[in-house]
Amino acid sequence: MHTRKIEELSNLIESFLERNSNVSINALAMRMGVAETTLRRIRGGQIKRLPNSENLLKIVFYIFKTKDLYDIKELLPPHLKEHFTSLFLLTESSMNNPVVEIDNSIIDNQTTYLVLKLASNYSGVKKDEVLRLFGERGLNSVEQLMNADILTEESELFKTKINAFRLPHNSFIKNFKSVSDFIKIDPAKTKGPNLYYNLSESINLEGLTRVQSIQMKAVKEISEILNNDKFKGNLPVFSLTAIDTLD
Repeated sequence: MHTRKIEELSNLIESFLERNSNVSINALAMRMGVAETTLRRIRGGQIKRLPNSENLLKIVFYIFKTKDLYDIKELLPPHLKEHFTSLFLLTESSMNNPVVEIDNSIIDNQTTYLVLKLASNYSGVKKDEVLRLFGERGLNSVEQLMNADILTEESELFKTKINAFRLPHNSFIKNFKSVSDFIKIDPAKTKGPNLYYNLSESINLEGLTRVQSIQMKAVKEISEILNNDKFKGNLPVFSLTAIDTLD
């Protein structure tokens, strides 16, 4: 299966270069923002697995001249399409929430990230809630997002013009930490308990693969619920998922 995906990605790059004979592999790598050696190895099928998601996106964004993940998905050959759908959680229930990529320069601090997350929820976030949670820093973040044409305001309720977004992977740790710092441990919560688990052990590659598979399945099922109109409500919920070998 990996071989077929790699072949399809290699063919996409080769076809692009054939259609654009004036563009060298070096120039293409520079325009995509991908290392030339990486692009050459992908083109030649000299890789054992697909590139990481950031490089994959840089390649398909440039080839298809769009950052709409759903549009790209429909343009991909079958095995890459399946991989893309799974990797970026492009489920049928979330089709009405196009995934938009936001530049790191717009979300340059933890408060702005959290305000964006809250405002992108179905119920949005009220001005007095922003003040309660973040004080004046929160309102500064609102202004920053408004200036970037991401936020709208109606009767002191802030909502985003986009419902689903992603940030580059290099911002993951900072934003993951901002959410974890924001969570309050309160077992007596009246609106439903939170869950707190932090598990670790040394295992072999087979065990790691199984854990990753279980987590990915859980993430997909959670995504289905979050994007299902049946479950829309007023409780902002944050679900954190990560696994790493620390290597």
